[in-house]
Amino acid sequence: MKSEELLNQLFKHTVSDSNYVKENLINLSDDRFFYGHGSKQWSAAEIIQHLNLTNIFYIKKIKKIFSKNLNGADYHEELFKSGKLGGYFIKMIKPLPDESMKRKLRAPKKLIPEYSELNKEKVLYEFIENQNSLVELIKKSKKVNLMKMKIPSSATRLLKLNLGDTLSIIVYHNRRHIIQIKKVLANSN
Repeated sequence: MKSEELLNQLFKHTVSDSNYVKENLINLSDDRFFYGHGSKQWSAAEIIQHLNLTNIFYIKKIKKIFSKNLNGADYHEELFKSGKLGGYFIKMIKPLPDESMKRKLRAPKKLIPEYSELNKEKVLYEFIENQNSLVELIKKSKKVNLMKMKIPSSATRLLKLNLGDTLSIIVYHNRRHIIQIKKVLANSN
């Protein structure tokens, strides 16, 4: 796949997810925003906070990498090829075209939100700010080699994925959870 094609796709998904949150969650009643807490499913609030916890980790790491001048990473590569491990994670996380999931995944303990700390306005503001940062990072990524820049994983520092795979994982993880929010809200009526 062409690098530009991948980044344009990720950009569109990120803007779409951000717009969904702005259009559907900001004016949502607290009852519906927190619906599901305490059951086996997360509430929309918990899902958004989980995304905040995950995204801020990666956004900080990517910004740090961009602030350095890495050898071989400061030029744009025409074609992007996913790494073996990155490709595996993307296939595992990416929603299917019908918005179903290949499998259910458990969040690492450190990325499970603390319900008592959730404030609707703060959680949504942070999500939108993170999405804006992600959009900017995707734009900046058009000028670098997506395969040479390495980003540490949130799971372990020993695991590093290339920038293209990392951005794909972030965006598809977000999409996966936006779909989850839609299902939670459909059940809250």
